Amino acid sequence: MLKFSYIRFSLIFPNGATLPKWIGSAIRGGLGYALKGYVCSPPACPYCRNAPCLFRGVYVPRKEKVGYAEPPKPLAIVAQPFSSGVELRNEETVYLDTILLGDYINSFKQLYVGLDYLGKFGIGGERVYGLNRFRIESVYDVLSGRELDVRSEPPEYELDSISPLQGKRYMVSSRTPFTGPFPPQTAEIFLKEIWRRLTILINEYGDGSKLDLPEPKMSYVLNRAELVKYRRKSSRSLKTEFDGWMFDSEVDLKDAGENERWLLSVGSFLGMGSDFTFGMGFYKLLELP
Repeated sequence: MLKFSYIRFSLIFPNGATLPKWIGSAIRGGLGYALKGYVCSPPACPYCRNAPCLFRGVYVPRKEKVGYAEPPKPLAIVAQPFSSGVELRNEETVYLDTILLGDYINSFKQLYVGLDYLGKFGIGGERVYGLNRFRIESVYDVLSGRELDVRSEPPEYELDSISPLQGKRYMVSSRTPFTGPFPPQTAEIFLKEIWRRLTILINEYGDGSKLDLPEPKMSYVLNRAELVKYRRKSSRSLKTEFDGWMFDSEVDLKDAGENERWLLSVGSFLGMGSDFTFGMGFYKLLELP
């Protein structure tokens, strides 16, 4: 149905850094400038000979293959927010997860070189003073643990090869905010938001297969929900902040079917809701006794 890669970058800040609560906007914006100004060398870009152009795929507007809205981009940068702005000490590390979809898995080298170039200039407003610079310390495939480098071809995974959850009870905890108007308060809403994201991604970067939305038989309890606000910058939008929900919930899968268990499992990799492009709606699962 859909191929994806799941890659974690370990970024080390040799001289420390002053970072906002959410660095996703700074990384995403800076990567665009790095790709356009350094990686891309039109008309004969050496990195695009055997792979789609990551800059065009992520930063140039286009229409959906199915529908008329602008589609999700083939790259998600998943930066877990800090509880507040942070001051990193010298040599401290920040972990950044990235997901590439479909044919754009082959654009991994562009992503690596773009982040490496961005690190030489730094991120955030402090970069103008020569601060907030980083270097790539290590890169690895999250699912297999295999270490990667700029010459690597990252492992790719088929969506339908992901195994359904086997346990009975799980804690669902936000990694990044869910940007719907309300946190998911019922099993029906929770499953539908996962299903909605997967359907959009399959239509755009997969084979367009129909994905059935199962009738929920699991028990779902929302334990905590916190409305959070983060600042963002965009060269294409006047919006300077966004809000969303960080939440914790419990699911009991004793009576759940295979489709429900599979959907929750896949959602723990690709998230839920509409804002895949900005790395929102990602969650982690913790099996409970």
